[in-house]
Amino acid sequence: MALRLVISLCLCAAAACAQPQLGLRLDPLNSMQWNGSQLFLHGDQATSLKLSVKSLYEIWPGPVAGSFSVYSSEGVGMLLGRDVVASATLFDANAILRSAIPSSVVGLVPLPGSSESEFYEYRGRNGARLLFKATQPIVDFDVTATNAIVYLPKQGPIFVAADPMERWTIARPTGFPAETPATARLWVDTTLTEVCLYWPGNLARYNTKNSTWKSIPFNEQTSALVRTAFRRFVIVEPRLR
Repeated sequence: MALRLVISLCLCAAAACAQPQLGLRLDPLNSMQWNGSQLFLHGDQATSLKLSVKSLYEIWPGPVAGSFSVYSSEGVGMLLGRDVVASATLFDANAILRSAIPSSVVGLVPLPGSSESEFYEYRGRNGARLLFKATQPIVDFDVTATNAIVYLPKQGPIFVAADPMERWTIARPTGFPAETPATARLWVDTTLTEVCLYWPGNLARYNTKNSTWKSIPFNEQTSALVRTAFRRFVIVEPRLR
């Protein structure tokens, strides 16, 4: 009995720690995936790069064709070869950053000693401007091309904030835990056609036109969650490493 309990606890811990490998599909022949500080490029041949940052969180198309903006443990910068350069901390070190267009970065900044958070938009030399305040703990969020914000609270429904005065909600999919796991992720495409929600072992897609969820099993060991570069849809592809 004790041996079974130990094995069960180990399996539960492994499942809880599982993280999806993320990626960016550039075109039908080329893509990249990342895991920690390791970047995998797939084109004519697979290439693996060890980056100069501790952790790589997000990559999105940069302001110049062929360039990429990077959100890492060092802040926001540009990806050049195997190096992330010109990194800058745009917001608080605990902020979560997301971007759908090269000219704008949105940050979720937790307020110290409070369950509240503030959303800010950063646009280059114009600096950061406050968008709105959320009154509950938030696990993840994403933005559209028009900076509509979709966010996933620790509890309760998903919120869609088209602007500071207009918000609507999306019920959680069947099977999603009542309390959002810390490893859960949420994505939205550039035009708010689809919302994708990941939690360990699962991926669910919400169609905003017919207001329905569709869930599928997801294997973190063999598959990766890859976004298309410009429309920002999420697709499931074989894990490169």
